[in-house]
Amino acid sequence: MKRMNKQNKEDRLTLRELKKISKILLLAHGKQLDAELGRIATTDDRKRVWVLIDGKLDPEGISKQSGLSVGSVRNFLTVLEKAELVENPYGKPPVKLIDYVPPKWIGLLNVVEAGNTRKSEKSNSESEGSDRKSAEEM
Repeated sequence: MKRMNKQNKEDRLTLRELKKISKILLLAHGKQLDAELGRIATTDDRKRVWVLIDGKLDPEGISKQSGLSVGSVRNFLTVLEKAELVENPYGKPPVKLIDYVPPKWIGLLNVVEAGNTRKSEKSNSESEGSDRKSAEEM
């Protein structure tokens, strides 16, 4: 039992050190990562998909949050998988192999949220307008 606890502790320490090294590499090579990801994620829609890949959302969830069709999301996931940037196992959420999101891309999610808010505000005002017309017709 003590040997197993010692091994677990060593594994945790090793993992911690690897995470530190990974962070340092991301900081040192952030611009190159931005450029490489930008070559593949060529549109704001694709960039939104990249931001939403978190290992928890499946393609349908990414589709709903990005405002894209499920087919578009799946097609881009295939491109990312071929570029060896994500693992996309059948029936499971995709996972980034490089856990990095260019800071500029995070704001793109707010654009979709604002667009959805505008759509819901528009539908509310349209339904209020139709309610007024119905009342006037009476």
